[in-house]
Amino acid sequence: MSAPPTVSTATSRDHRVDAIRGVAIVAVVFGHVVRGLMAAGLVTSSSALGLASERVVYFFHLPLFAFVTGAFMGASVEKSGRWNWLRKREWQLLWPFLVWTVIMGVFSVATSRLKNTPTTWSDVVTLWRPLGHLWYLPWLMLATVAVVLARPWRPGALRWVGMTLLAVASLAAWGRAPGNTLVDGMALLVFLALGGWVGARRLTTALDTVGTTRLVIGGVALTAAGVALGLFTPAVAPTVASLVPITPAGVALGVLCSAALSAGVLALTAGAATAARLAGPLSLLGRESLAIYLAHILATAGTRIALELVGVSQVTVHVLLGTVLGVAAPLLLVVITRRVPWLFAAPRVRQLTTGGGAARR
Repeated sequence: MSAPPTVSTATSRDHRVDAIRGVAIVAVVFGHVVRGLMAAGLVTSSSALGLASERVVYFFHLPLFAFVTGAFMGASVEKSGRWNWLRKREWQLLWPFLVWTVIMGVFSVATSRLKNTPTTWSDVVTLWRPLGHLWYLPWLMLATVAVVLARPWRPGALRWVGMTLLAVASLAAWGRAPGNTLVDGMALLVFLALGGWVGARRLTTALDTVGTTRLVIGGVALTAAGVALGLFTPAVAPTVASLVPITPAGVALGVLCSAALSAGVLALTAGAATAARLAGPLSLLGRESLAIYLAHILATAGTRIALELVGVSQVTVHVLLGTVLGVAAPLLLVVITRRVPWLFAAPRVRQLTTGGGAARR
C-alpha cells in the first residue's frame, strides 16, 4: 500500500512519484468496484469491464505500488539502521491493520445481510486470514523484513543471492490467493526487491534523463504491449486466484505482462505529471494513498448497496460513482479526522537508539 497502501519512507518527495502512487490507488479502487459488481452479478468476468479489470488492472496496480515502496527503503534503512527502522516500520503497518480490522469487522458484520458474502465475528478475529483488502498490510510487514534482510541496494554478490531467493518465492506464489498472509501477495516480493535495487535516486535520475516526450512514447508502447499480453495470452495475474491455468508459460507471460504494464503506467504517469494541471491532483492522491486504500471499501461497498436499494442497476453509474466516492470519501475522512490521526497513522512510541542512548520520539 506503500502501500498500498503506502507509508512514506522518504524524507523528501518527488511529485512524479506521488502521482504514480495516485494512479495506482485509483486503479485499486476501480478494480475493487468491478469485483464487487461481479460478485453482485451485475458484471461478468468475460465482459469488457471484467476483462479490463481482471486482465489489465490487476496485473499492474499492486506491482507498481510494491516497486515504488521498495525504491524508498534503502536510503531510510541505511540511515536509521536496519533494526531501528524495521521496528518503526512494522509498527506503522501493524497499527492501521489492527484499527481497520476492527472498523471493517464492525461494518462487515453489521451489513452482512446486504452483502454478497456474509461476515462473522470469527472471520474478524482470524487475523491470519485478513478481511478483504487488508491482507496487503500484513503481507507488506513480512515482505519488508525479507527485503531488508536481502538488502538489494547494497553492493556485492550477496544481494543477488537474496534477490534470487525473493524472485523464486514470487514465482512460486504467482497467481495463488488462498486467503492467508503467508501466501497472499508474495508474488509481489520481486517488485519490492527490484524497487530496492533501483532506489529512489536512480529512479528520479532516470526520469529526468529520459525526458517527458520519451517517457510518454515509451509508456504508450509498454502499456499497449502489456494490454495485449493480458488480453490475448494465457498470462497469469500475480495476486488474484488465476482465471487461467497456472502453467510455467502462463506465469512467465504474467511476469512480462506485469512488468510491461507497471513500467508503462509509471512512464506515462511521470510524463503526464509534468503538466501542472495533472501534477497537483495526482500527487494528492499519492500522498494519501494509504488512507484511500484502507477506507475505500467502505465507500465502494456502501455505494453499491445504496444504489441497489434504490433500484439503480446501470453498470456505468455503479462504476463511476463507486470509483469517485471510493477515492473522495477517504480524502474527506482524512480532513475530518485531522485531530484523530491514529485512524491512519500509528501513535509515536519511544524507541532506543542503536547506540544505547536516551530514549527518543
